[in-house]
Amino acid sequence: MCRIMRIALAWGEFYRAERATGQRPRILGGLFLLLTAGALAHAEGGAIPRAGEREQRRDRVLTHFRQPGAREEMAVKMADRHRKAKDAAWDIAFRDGRPPIGSYDNVYYELMAIKGGVVYVAQTLNVNAALSTTVDLIRDVAPYELNGAGQTVGVWDGGGARPTHQELTGRISVRDGSRSDDHATHVTGTIAARGAKSRAKGAAPAIRVESYDFDEDLAEVALLAMSTPNEPNKIQISNHSYGWVCGWDYNGFLPTWYGTWGERESDLFGAYDEAARGWDALCYAAPYYLPFKAAGNDRTDSVPRPGEQFDYYTESDGWQRKQYSLNSDPFPDAWDHGGYDTLPPDATIKNGVTVGAVDVSEAPDRELDEVVMTAFSSWGPTDDGRVKPDLVVHGGDVYSCTAGSDRSYDTYAGTSMATAVASGAAALLPEFYARFDPNGAMRSATIKALLIHTADDLGNPGPDYRYGWGLLNAKAAVDHIQTHFDFPDANALVEDVVDVNMPMRSYAFFWDGVSPIRATVVWTDPPGPETDGLDNPTPRLVNDLDVRVVDPEGTIHTPFVLVPSQPDEPATVGDNVRDNVEQVRIELPAVAGRYDVQVTHKGTLEDKRQEYTLVLGGQELGQGAAIDLESGEPIDSVVE
Repeated sequence: MCRIMRIALAWGEFYRAERATGQRPRILGGLFLLLTAGALAHAEGGAIPRAGEREQRRDRVLTHFRQPGAREEMAVKMADRHRKAKDAAWDIAFRDGRPPIGSYDNVYYELMAIKGGVVYVAQTLNVNAALSTTVDLIRDVAPYELNGAGQTVGVWDGGGARPTHQELTGRISVRDGSRSDDHATHVTGTIAARGAKSRAKGAAPAIRVESYDFDEDLAEVALLAMSTPNEPNKIQISNHSYGWVCGWDYNGFLPTWYGTWGERESDLFGAYDEAARGWDALCYAAPYYLPFKAAGNDRTDSVPRPGEQFDYYTESDGWQRKQYSLNSDPFPDAWDHGGYDTLPPDATIKNGVTVGAVDVSEAPDRELDEVVMTAFSSWGPTDDGRVKPDLVVHGGDVYSCTAGSDRSYDTYAGTSMATAVASGAAALLPEFYARFDPNGAMRSATIKALLIHTADDLGNPGPDYRYGWGLLNAKAAVDHIQTHFDFPDANALVEDVVDVNMPMRSYAFFWDGVSPIRATVVWTDPPGPETDGLDNPTPRLVNDLDVRVVDPEGTIHTPFVLVPSQPDEPATVGDNVRDNVEQVRIELPAVAGRYDVQVTHKGTLEDKRQEYTLVLGGQELGQGAAIDLESGEPIDSVVE
């Protein structure tokens, strides 16, 4: 019996003994939460509601969420559902003699649930970071002097960060008693290391971190997610560098297939499952909270050799073993056009930021043409064709602290590292914003919109399913916040709403004559229906907003759209009916004069309203919305 098997079975005996006492054990750090009844709205109990029932139930959740004790009650119910699902799955694992937990090559995994014929195992996602995001240009550098001071980020991972490490001491709170873990410490250091070793300095070296293992993650996040501006003792940003195991996995035992048996492609890839729906429901209830999710590392998982044995699971017969056949058994994970449709379900959420990994090691001065895609980073689209990942960041060979001692370090690679860099960089935006508006706060959609709007395009022009909207550029995002406060009438950054009384909003501006025009709209969408079946293309978008730019000649410019059945093809423009991110880009405006950005919606809005954020670039600063509506001419006296 291998060492991991012995450890797993020993922990299993501990787990069963503890369970008999009614106390929850802590096991290697834990894993992901599966909501067995759907979204947060269903924590009250009962089946997933029909469409006609959703609005009434969500109204209760949104109203109830901010009442005293509401979060705690909801978290208890979600945690109870999670434990029951996990208990049942572990019972099956023990029955079949399979280890429900273990580790290999700095990757930690744990069995969370079995639903029908699908096994849910989550794992951490391992396989020059500050340079790749331009954090080095604003972190502790004049005139920005940003370092995360006054901010707190949540980190859920395969265990707790080592709070006594020289890079982290005094700023880490391990809230659930989880043991120190290498991966969690590395991720936390990538976000927050103070720079005792300069090459290990994190994106936000003065930030505070709430550290948790990822067992019962959604229930714990529900207690901390910010639902109102500057809500005390709450967080705006959290990091989740882990995800479901999908397709082929080589975890130190036999090759194992994760998906519905009988399909040659894992139906987990690209799926919008119960847990993804739960995350979107949480974000909708807490519109000032933004989770960062790793895109996954599944593009290099090959099939077993012909005749090699592998394991798979069926609902009727449990775990089975057979010899691999090229003619009938599942394809490699990267079979679809070289790796498209390889996102785990937790990376398909609408209202978070999904992060892929690129390699910038050959781009010492951030030359964009030298940035290359890593071999492992998972690609979209989601099953309903949405753009994912949202952004990419350096995820190859990231040096940071580990949990071996107070002075231990190592180099890891993976979307885990890229996600940590992104969440740390994003935490600098609220810090900068607060200097201008200490009593205000940006909605999560605003932070996301800023990051997407200012990203540097990679791959095909516009968004694509490999690089998303491009390489995160923290300095450009911070500079855009500066522009907003320097020119408050320029519509550089607008938080607004469409509703039954105001179904269209319009923002007038004059082109500056030099820059491309770019208008980005992002909104926190209500949770959509969960996916069933393989590659189900039914849109998960609930409230469908539209952004258009009308030029001085009356030509209407539409946003980017992608065709999921042709994932290699460049984006075109048209009517986007899939994404809760839309962007109109006019690279070479042909006409000088007044332009209008219009934001509207299709059909009936759930909850009868939808908040959104508009980020606009290319306008003549100082004029923006300050236009005489009768003459159409700018009002010159706006800026003193």
